[in-house]
Amino acid sequence: MVSLEQQERTVFLNSQYHDNAELIQRLCESLLQDIQILNLAPKDLDDAKQYIQDKVTIFRFLRECQFDFNKAHERLLKTISWRIEQGIADLTMDSCVEFFEKGALAFYKNTDKCGRPLICVRLRFFPREFRDPTKKLVYHIQRYACFMMEIARKLMWDMTCERQKQGEACVLVSQMTAVVNLLKAPIIALDGEIVKTMGIILDGRFPGMVDKVNILNASWYHMGAWTAIKLFLSDEAKNSVCFTNPNALKSKIDPDYILQELGGNDRFEWSIDSDQILQKYGFGLQQQQQHGEEEEETQEEELSRSSSVFSDDEFFDATDFIQEEQPIAIVPSLISHTSLPGTLHHTSKSYYGNLSSWAGLRMGVDFLTSFIDTQKGGHHQRQKRISASIDNLYQTFPPPPTEEEASSSVIVVNSTKQQETEEKRIRMYYKKIKHRLLKVTLGNQRGMMYWVLIYIFLRGPVEWVVRKSLGRTSLNSQRIPTATMGITAAMAAVLSASLSDKVEKYRRL
Repeated sequence: MVSLEQQERTVFLNSQYHDNAELIQRLCESLLQDIQILNLAPKDLDDAKQYIQDKVTIFRFLRECQFDFNKAHERLLKTISWRIEQGIADLTMDSCVEFFEKGALAFYKNTDKCGRPLICVRLRFFPREFRDPTKKLVYHIQRYACFMMEIARKLMWDMTCERQKQGEACVLVSQMTAVVNLLKAPIIALDGEIVKTMGIILDGRFPGMVDKVNILNASWYHMGAWTAIKLFLSDEAKNSVCFTNPNALKSKIDPDYILQELGGNDRFEWSIDSDQILQKYGFGLQQQQQHGEEEEETQEEELSRSSSVFSDDEFFDATDFIQEEQPIAIVPSLISHTSLPGTLHHTSKSYYGNLSSWAGLRMGVDFLTSFIDTQKGGHHQRQKRISASIDNLYQTFPPPPTEEEASSSVIVVNSTKQQETEEKRIRMYYKKIKHRLLKVTLGNQRGMMYWVLIYIFLRGPVEWVVRKSLGRTSLNSQRIPTATMGITAAMAAVLSASLSDKVEKYRRL
């Protein structure tokens, strides 16, 4: 039985979708006009058009921006540029085949009691090695996450269109429910770079797509890792994560739709052939069924309806073979670096193949400081063609100086002015360092700083005592290291929270 709260939320989202149908249509038309001036390759232009026709995605961006037309417009343009640069439309199962070889790390099947699609995540199938060992772990995770989120985007758009054709009262499918099974999960090198990348993907590029994340079979180690990760999440993101059990899960999902390994009645055994969603969206083929041609409607007729009607030929799988093209610029991250806790200049050098990456939380300063990295800029310098075109839609830049002006300006500058300029730069540099130190110590993210320091301090004496104590119990000897890490991390989190509160009270005096 669906709870009253869930019913109210479903009705509320559908009401917003219907009430803002005209705004969604105007934003789609504006985006279609803007992409014409970006000088895109034909393949990229087709993908951008197909993406814009997904009005559920347009609605999600509008809702994320509090239905501010200009903000949503800018974010969508940047997302389109990011999709082209990352080749999102061309991602297929072959792009991340390691995540499917020994069993699917995640797959889509069934729906919850509110009609949202279910994604089942089984971390025991996380790959231990990749075909390209030269790439960092974050690279492989990013491609796989984008691939799975793109499948979810297409799936929810198709479900919305299908419900609309059937004349259902609540047609909108804009969110999904995740069920994560941590049983036999390996210790993954979850450093700060991975957490930040996933934040950009889920919050910046695919916003508002996940309703609830239900986590089962969590150990002490996972609870300790969650204590660190949630410091980087918004209140909404933290509230969406729920540590639950099979009995509680049945209140949200019909037992017939829950896998047997999670206490349900579904005997489904995953394989590539049995995964219908993967077969439809994951191989770069146009496999959507055609339900017949619909009569064309004028724009006035479309806007007069409570919800727009779309024909099947208006949405496609955008995973065709990509042709040669010029490099595309990366759009700057939607998450501001200044909002993250930071050190001065730290660069994580760990990668998945490093033995230390399997030590979980016991990875020393390289791991712990990766969460407070504020180094600006990407790893590679790329061209700025598309991003500059998008910026020009919002502001006009002065023309660059000619060679004569540039050369003459160098000649007239005297040594005194150069010295004064250098002194100002030095003063600004030290002022910036001071500001960052104060921000880390007293800023909003100070809890992360205190947790890192306290955890480093507790690693020696406390872990030794905890390990000895657990050794006297009946706990499996193989689980003692992870349990020790989790207990120590949890203790550090409690102490850091207490210290953070005291510092905040002192600061307000």
